[in-house]
Amino acid sequence: MFVRNIGCIGPDGFSAALDDVVHIVGRNNSGKSTLLRAYELAQGSEKFDLSRDRFAIAPEDQPSEVVLEIHIPEGIGNINEEWKEERDGLRILTSRWQWWPQHVGDGKLFPIRQTRRPGQDEEENEGFAEDGKAGGADNVFKSRLPQPVRIGSSGDPVEAEKALMKLVLEPVGTALWTAAADANTALAQAVAQLADGVTGIVQEQKAQFSEAVSEVEQGFTSVFPGLSVKLDLQAWRDARMRRRCIRHWAPAATPRKGCRA
Repeated sequence: MFVRNIGCIGPDGFSAALDDVVHIVGRNNSGKSTLLRAYELAQGSEKFDLSRDRFAIAPEDQPSEVVLEIHIPEGIGNINEEWKEERDGLRILTSRWQWWPQHVGDGKLFPIRQTRRPGQDEEENEGFAEDGKAGGADNVFKSRLPQPVRIGSSGDPVEAEKALMKLVLEPVGTALWTAAADANTALAQAVAQLADGVTGIVQEQKAQFSEAVSEVEQGFTSVFPGLSVKLDLQAWRDARMRRRCIRHWAPAATPRKGCRA
Protein backbone atom coordinates (compact mmCIF):
# COMPACT_ATOMS: atom_id res chain seq x y z
CA MET A 1 0.00 0.00 0.00
CA PHE A 2 1.27 3.47 -0.91
CA VAL A 3 -0.16 6.63 0.71
CA ARG A 4 0.52 10.25 -0.23
CA ASN A 5 -0.80 13.65 0.90
CA ILE A 6 -3.16 12.21 3.51
CA GLY A 7 -3.11 13.23 7.18
CA CYS A 8 0.49 13.61 8.34
CA ILE A 9 1.89 11.80 5.28
CA GLY A 10 3.18 14.34 2.77
CA PRO A 11 4.19 14.44 -0.91
CA ASP A 12 7.05 11.95 -0.48
CA GLY A 13 4.52 9.29 0.46
CA PHE A 14 4.78 6.17 2.59
CA SER A 15 4.68 2.48 1.62
CA ALA A 16 3.55 -0.44 3.79
CA ALA A 17 3.40 -4.14 2.93
CA LEU A 18 0.01 -5.73 3.62
CA ASP A 19 -0.57 -9.33 4.65
CA ASP A 20 -3.42 -11.32 6.22
CA VAL A 21 -2.54 -9.74 9.57
CA VAL A 22 -0.70 -6.40 9.82
CA HIS A 23 0.18 -4.82 13.18
CA ILE A 24 0.81 -1.06 13.25
CA VAL A 25 2.60 -0.04 16.44
CA GLY A 26 4.20 3.32 17.19
CA ARG A 27 4.35 6.43 19.33
CA ASN A 28 1.59 9.00 19.48
CA ASN A 29 1.38 11.20 16.38
CA SER A 30 3.65 8.87 14.41
CA GLY A 31 1.05 8.23 11.68
CA LYS A 32 -0.67 5.00 12.80
CA SER A 33 -4.15 6.47 12.57
CA THR A 34 -3.32 8.17 9.28
CA LEU A 35 -2.30 4.86 7.74
CA LEU A 36 -5.49 3.17 8.92
CA ARG A 37 -7.56 6.13 7.81
CA ALA A 38 -6.04 6.00 4.32
CA TYR A 39 -6.77 2.30 4.13
CA GLU A 40 -10.40 2.87 5.15
CA LEU A 41 -10.75 5.65 2.58
CA ALA A 42 -9.61 3.31 -0.18
CA GLN A 43 -11.91 0.56 1.09
CA GLY A 44 -14.83 2.95 0.85
CA SER A 45 -15.91 2.57 4.47
CA GLU A 46 -15.03 6.25 5.09
CA LYS A 47 -15.47 9.45 3.05
CA PHE A 48 -12.56 11.80 2.40
CA ASP A 49 -12.98 14.98 4.46
CA LEU A 50 -11.04 17.88 2.93
CA SER A 51 -10.35 19.65 6.23
CA ARG A 52 -9.41 16.48 8.09
CA ASP A 53 -7.74 14.17 5.59
CA ARG A 54 -5.84 16.39 3.17
CA PHE A 55 -2.15 16.91 4.07
CA ALA A 56 -2.07 20.52 5.31
CA ILE A 57 0.64 21.78 2.93
CA ALA A 58 0.07 19.43 0.02
CA PRO A 59 0.96 20.98 -3.37
CA GLU A 60 -2.12 22.14 -5.24
CA ASP A 61 -1.12 20.16 -8.32
CA GLN A 62 -0.91 16.87 -6.40
CA PRO A 63 -3.84 14.73 -5.31
CA SER A 64 -4.18 12.81 -2.09
CA GLU A 65 -3.89 9.17 -3.06
CA VAL A 66 -3.80 5.54 -1.99
CA VAL A 67 -2.45 2.70 -4.14
CA LEU A 68 -3.28 -0.91 -3.26
CA GLU A 69 -2.05 -4.15 -4.80
CA ILE A 70 -3.59 -7.60 -4.37
CA HIS A 71 -2.84 -11.05 -5.75
CA ILE A 72 -5.64 -12.61 -7.81
CA PRO A 73 -5.36 -16.43 -7.51
CA GLU A 74 -6.28 -18.76 -10.32
CA GLY A 75 -10.00 -19.46 -10.46
CA ILE A 76 -11.23 -15.94 -9.72
CA GLY A 77 -12.60 -15.13 -13.14
CA ASN A 78 -14.50 -11.89 -12.61
CA ILE A 79 -11.42 -9.75 -13.39
CA ASN A 80 -10.32 -9.53 -17.01
CA GLU A 81 -6.79 -10.84 -17.63
CA GLU A 82 -5.67 -7.55 -19.19
CA TRP A 83 -5.53 -5.99 -15.71
CA LYS A 84 -3.35 -8.67 -14.08
CA GLU A 85 0.41 -8.29 -13.98
CA GLU A 86 2.62 -11.37 -13.59
CA ARG A 87 5.16 -10.66 -10.87
CA ASP A 88 7.28 -13.20 -8.94
CA GLY A 89 4.77 -15.95 -9.66
CA LEU A 90 1.83 -13.80 -8.54
CA ARG A 91 -0.96 -12.21 -10.56
CA ILE A 92 -1.12 -8.63 -9.28
CA LEU A 93 -4.01 -6.20 -9.65
CA THR A 94 -3.12 -2.59 -8.81
CA SER A 95 -5.72 0.10 -8.14
CA ARG A 96 -5.34 3.76 -7.25
CA TRP A 97 -7.70 6.12 -5.46
CA GLN A 98 -7.08 9.86 -5.91
CA TRP A 99 -8.81 12.79 -4.24
CA TRP A 100 -8.36 16.20 -5.91
CA PRO A 101 -9.33 19.40 -4.04
CA GLN A 102 -11.46 20.56 -6.97
CA HIS A 103 -13.68 17.46 -6.72
CA VAL A 104 -15.37 18.56 -3.52
CA GLY A 105 -18.98 18.61 -2.39
CA ASP A 106 -20.23 19.46 1.12
CA GLY A 107 -16.66 19.28 2.38
CA LYS A 108 -16.21 15.73 1.06
CA LEU A 109 -13.89 14.79 -1.78
CA PHE A 110 -15.00 12.23 -4.32
CA PRO A 111 -12.34 9.72 -5.39
CA ILE A 112 -11.16 8.97 -8.89
CA ARG A 113 -10.47 5.24 -9.03
CA GLN A 114 -8.21 3.83 -11.72
CA THR A 115 -6.58 0.46 -12.42
CA ARG A 116 -3.05 -0.09 -13.60
CA ARG A 117 -2.93 -1.56 -17.11
CA PRO A 118 0.16 -3.79 -17.56
CA GLY A 119 2.18 -2.87 -20.62
CA GLN A 120 0.98 0.72 -20.73
CA ASP A 121 3.71 3.34 -20.96
CA GLU A 122 4.65 4.60 -17.48
CA GLU A 123 4.67 8.16 -18.79
CA GLU A 124 0.98 7.85 -19.60
CA ASN A 125 -0.78 8.53 -16.30
CA GLU A 126 1.91 6.51 -14.45
CA GLY A 127 0.68 3.33 -16.12
CA PHE A 128 -2.92 3.67 -14.92
CA ALA A 129 -5.77 3.47 -17.40
CA GLU A 130 -7.28 6.87 -18.15
CA ASP A 131 -10.58 5.31 -19.11
CA GLY A 132 -11.41 3.88 -15.71
CA LYS A 133 -11.01 0.74 -13.67
CA ALA A 134 -11.23 -3.02 -13.97
CA GLY A 135 -14.81 -4.26 -13.77
CA GLY A 136 -15.46 -6.30 -10.63
CA ALA A 137 -12.32 -5.00 -8.92
CA ASP A 138 -14.19 -3.29 -6.08
CA ASN A 139 -15.78 -6.55 -4.91
CA VAL A 140 -12.47 -8.40 -5.21
CA PHE A 141 -10.66 -5.77 -3.13
CA LYS A 142 -13.36 -5.81 -0.45
CA SER A 143 -13.35 -9.60 -0.19
CA ARG A 144 -9.56 -10.10 -0.21
CA LEU A 145 -8.23 -7.15 1.79
CA PRO A 146 -7.85 -7.49 5.59
CA GLN A 147 -10.37 -5.63 7.72
CA PRO A 148 -9.01 -2.72 9.81
CA VAL A 149 -9.21 -3.01 13.61
CA ARG A 150 -8.39 -0.12 15.95
CA ILE A 151 -7.16 -0.80 19.50
CA GLY A 152 -6.32 2.33 21.47
CA SER A 153 -4.86 2.73 24.94
CA SER A 154 -7.78 4.91 26.00
CA GLY A 155 -10.50 2.69 24.53
CA ASP A 156 -12.90 0.26 26.16
CA PRO A 157 -10.78 -2.71 27.37
CA VAL A 158 -13.66 -5.15 26.82
CA GLU A 159 -14.06 -4.06 23.21
CA ALA A 160 -10.29 -4.14 22.78
CA GLU A 161 -10.23 -7.74 24.02
CA LYS A 162 -12.99 -8.69 21.59
CA ALA A 163 -11.11 -7.06 18.72
CA LEU A 164 -7.90 -8.88 19.64
CA MET A 165 -9.67 -12.23 19.93
CA LYS A 166 -11.26 -11.72 16.53
CA LEU A 167 -7.90 -10.75 15.06
CA VAL A 168 -6.26 -13.89 16.43
CA LEU A 169 -9.04 -16.43 15.94
CA GLU A 170 -10.51 -15.42 12.59
CA PRO A 171 -7.60 -16.83 10.51
CA VAL A 172 -7.72 -20.02 12.59
CA GLY A 173 -11.46 -20.35 12.02
CA THR A 174 -11.06 -19.81 8.30
CA ALA A 175 -8.37 -22.49 8.11
CA LEU A 176 -10.51 -24.95 10.08
CA TRP A 177 -13.57 -24.28 7.92
CA THR A 178 -11.53 -24.82 4.75
CA ALA A 179 -10.08 -28.06 6.08
CA ALA A 180 -13.47 -29.36 7.23
CA ALA A 181 -15.01 -28.64 3.84
CA ASP A 182 -12.39 -30.72 2.00
CA ALA A 183 -13.18 -34.44 2.26
CA ASN A 184 -9.51 -35.29 1.62
CA THR A 185 -8.18 -33.55 4.74
CA ALA A 186 -7.43 -35.33 8.00
CA LEU A 187 -9.94 -33.11 9.83
CA ALA A 188 -12.86 -33.95 7.52
CA GLN A 189 -11.98 -37.64 7.65
CA ALA A 190 -11.80 -37.54 11.45
CA VAL A 191 -15.24 -35.89 11.62
CA ALA A 192 -16.65 -38.52 9.28
CA GLN A 193 -15.04 -41.30 11.33
CA LEU A 194 -16.51 -39.85 14.53
CA ALA A 195 -19.94 -39.71 12.91
CA ASP A 196 -19.62 -43.34 11.85
CA GLY A 197 -18.67 -44.29 15.40
CA VAL A 198 -21.65 -42.45 16.85
CA THR A 199 -23.95 -44.11 14.32
CA GLY A 200 -22.63 -47.52 15.34
CA ILE A 201 -23.27 -46.84 19.02
CA VAL A 202 -26.77 -45.61 18.26
CA GLN A 203 -27.53 -48.72 16.23
CA GLU A 204 -26.35 -50.93 19.09
CA GLN A 205 -28.70 -49.14 21.47
CA LYS A 206 -31.55 -48.81 18.99
CA ALA A 207 -33.91 -51.10 20.90
CA GLN A 208 -33.50 -49.13 24.13
CA PHE A 209 -33.93 -45.86 22.27
CA SER A 210 -37.10 -47.11 20.60
CA GLU A 211 -38.56 -48.22 23.93
CA ALA A 212 -37.76 -44.88 25.56
CA VAL A 213 -39.29 -42.98 22.66
CA SER A 214 -42.45 -45.08 22.82
CA GLU A 215 -42.86 -44.48 26.56
CA VAL A 216 -42.42 -40.73 26.17
CA GLU A 217 -44.94 -40.59 23.33
CA GLN A 218 -47.51 -42.64 25.25
CA GLY A 219 -47.07 -40.57 28.40
CA PHE A 220 -47.51 -37.31 26.52
CA THR A 221 -50.63 -38.58 24.73
CA SER A 222 -52.21 -39.75 28.00
CA VAL A 223 -51.87 -36.25 29.47
CA PHE A 224 -52.77 -34.38 26.28
CA PRO A 225 -55.12 -36.67 24.31
CA GLY A 226 -55.59 -34.16 21.53
CA LEU A 227 -51.88 -33.72 20.90
CA SER A 228 -49.05 -35.95 19.83
CA VAL A 229 -45.28 -35.78 19.98
CA LYS A 230 -42.72 -37.48 17.80
CA LEU A 231 -39.16 -37.97 19.04
CA ASP A 232 -36.50 -38.82 16.52
CA LEU A 233 -33.37 -39.97 18.35
CA GLN A 234 -30.64 -40.88 15.91
CA ALA A 235 -27.18 -39.97 14.75
CA TRP A 236 -26.48 -38.56 11.31
CA ARG A 237 -28.57 -40.66 9.01
CA ASP A 238 -26.21 -41.10 6.11
CA ALA A 239 -22.98 -39.97 4.54
CA ARG A 240 -24.74 -37.23 2.58
CA MET A 241 -26.04 -35.67 5.81
CA ARG A 242 -22.53 -35.78 7.30
CA ARG A 243 -21.07 -34.08 4.25
CA ARG A 244 -23.72 -31.38 4.43
CA CYS A 245 -22.95 -30.74 8.09
CA ILE A 246 -19.22 -30.54 7.35
CA ARG A 247 -19.81 -28.19 4.43
CA HIS A 248 -21.89 -25.80 6.53
CA TRP A 249 -19.77 -26.11 9.64
CA ALA A 250 -18.08 -22.99 10.99
CA PRO A 251 -16.17 -22.39 14.24
CA ALA A 252 -18.22 -21.10 17.18
CA ALA A 253 -21.43 -21.51 15.19
CA THR A 254 -24.49 -23.50 16.21
CA PRO A 255 -25.36 -26.57 14.10
CA ARG A 256 -27.34 -25.77 10.98
CA LYS A 257 -30.90 -27.02 10.66
CA GLY A 258 -30.89 -30.67 9.72
CA CYS A 259 -27.50 -31.44 11.29
CA ARG A 260 -27.78 -33.61 14.36
CA ALA A 261 -25.11 -34.13 16.96
